[in-house]
Amino acid sequence: MGPGDHACLSFRGHDDRWAVRAAFTLAGFARGERVVIFTGRGTSAPEALDRLTAHGVPAERFVHSGQLTLSRGSPGYDPVTGAFDPAARTAVLAAGSAESRRRGFTGMRVAADMAWAAGLAPGELASYEADLTPRFARTGFTAICEYDRAVFPAPLLDRMTAAHPLAVLPSVDAFHADRAGPRLRLVGTADLATRTDVTLALRAAFATDPPPTHLDLTPLSFLDAHCAAALLRLPPPLTLHCTPAQHRILHICDPAALDHLTIEVTAPR
Repeated sequence: MGPGDHACLSFRGHDDRWAVRAAFTLAGFARGERVVIFTGRGTSAPEALDRLTAHGVPAERFVHSGQLTLSRGSPGYDPVTGAFDPAARTAVLAAGSAESRRRGFTGMRVAADMAWAAGLAPGELASYEADLTPRFARTGFTAICEYDRAVFPAPLLDRMTAAHPLAVLPSVDAFHADRAGPRLRLVGTADLATRTDVTLALRAAFATDPPPTHLDLTPLSFLDAHCAAALLRLPPPLTLHCTPAQHRILHICDPAALDHLTIEVTAPR
């Protein structure tokens, strides 16, 4: 997702949602954006930190730097009365975006739990979501609105999905590794769904004698933080071939580890 995108995430389980949040957060860091996650009232800040860390995001470091904010709040919504003020919520988001740019970030992106909206009239909620899309497109603000299938009935979820120009879907890509001489190529996606495959492929390749000395990441369509961190733990001497975006992810995960590797950054294929 890029600046100005407005997407709907319809999720079944919290593990899936945190995997999306982690990828969304890491992409924001790579773009130099400030990231805000409205976690929902049932999630504490320590739990949110643990969840993101489990997915390979160095969350605590970015909270301390101010680039990551975790909040249990729901701007514009009064949990006591159940009243919702769309203008107030929009104003909070606009102010946050402006503040982010003043602080030197390239923009702001938000992932927001929407369970608080379960009691709103469907038309009111759909109208609010539809009105956000042109606002975000004009300002470069990026957002994922998260709808729990255990909270919202299917007809309403369908309506909310239709109110967003984008939908976040589970990855359907696979992963495989192929080797030619000293070079190992990783192809497909390296993420939560393929994490075991990635681990086993690397373990098998680096158990050979001699092990690979070149690791080509450029064929990967997606690289998450957990898999990136695993790559940084591989033994030298090793040359990593990666795209600029992959290099930013590797640097975010562990900048010191890059000193022990040779990095060659090339344009994506």
